[in-house]
Amino acid sequence: LEIFKRLAPRAVSRAACCCRQWRYLAMHEDIWEKACLNAWDVREERETTQRIARDRFHSVWRRMFFGRLRLRTEGVYVSRNTYIKPGEADYANAKACHLVCYYRYFRFFPNGEFMTKTSPQKVINVAKTFKSRYLAAKDNTMYHGGYRLVAEGDESRLHLECVPTNYPDYTYTTLHMWLRLRSTHPGGSNRLDFVKLVSVDNEETVPHPGEDKWVELDDPELAYRRSCGINVKNYNGTLPVREMSRGLNTLVFVPWEDVNDHVLNLDAAQMDFFVTG
Repeated sequence: LEIFKRLAPRAVSRAACCCRQWRYLAMHEDIWEKACLNAWDVREERETTQRIARDRFHSVWRRMFFGRLRLRTEGVYVSRNTYIKPGEADYANAKACHLVCYYRYFRFFPNGEFMTKTSPQKVINVAKTFKSRYLAAKDNTMYHGGYRLVAEGDESRLHLECVPTNYPDYTYTTLHMWLRLRSTHPGGSNRLDFVKLVSVDNEETVPHPGEDKWVELDDPELAYRRSCGINVKNYNGTLPVREMSRGLNTLVFVPWEDVNDHVLNLDAAQMDFFVTG
């Protein structure tokens, strides 16, 4: 039991598949109580976690761990974005075009910090940088910031704010992102839906998304339209508040042990579009 309490929840679930005795042992409440307290330790007081477990989950810690959303920190959230770019015509291709593929990466930390970057490199190539704070600090394309809940009591809506980028003329730009956390299976917390992405100059008013933006995420065709680049707005870099509509595909969680073999490592020739569930 003490060994299981020191394992990650993912490892405990895998061990439960070995035999009947380990399956019964993996359901012990002490294991999941420790997992729950660790998962929400920084975000809230321990008494608050215990009260939620008692009021919402009838003091069943295992049910709480698999039924309550949490930002996962043992890997990265990744989105794969593609668009078609015109190419140069030649004798073989009268109307040449290129399928451009790039990725958005997010890594979250229990203390409320996160780091993110946009890169054409696959998951297998950037995982080392995201694992190390030292390497991430040396990466000039990496953004750092903090995240918080949009509304108290709703653990699915997140607001991310990056550290401002300063310029020589004493102006600065701040990147704001709103994401919705959800699960495709119990305990997953493995999807982040992009709601809005804006870049704000200096002390301009931050345009928070309205309720219609959050409701729009439940449209079953939204992921397909975003992956195909439908309804993409023209980007105007001269405005003080710039909303971006490209690269907003749903992010998928990839644990560290899966970065080498994940399907997102396939290139455009093997997988043209990637639509998440």
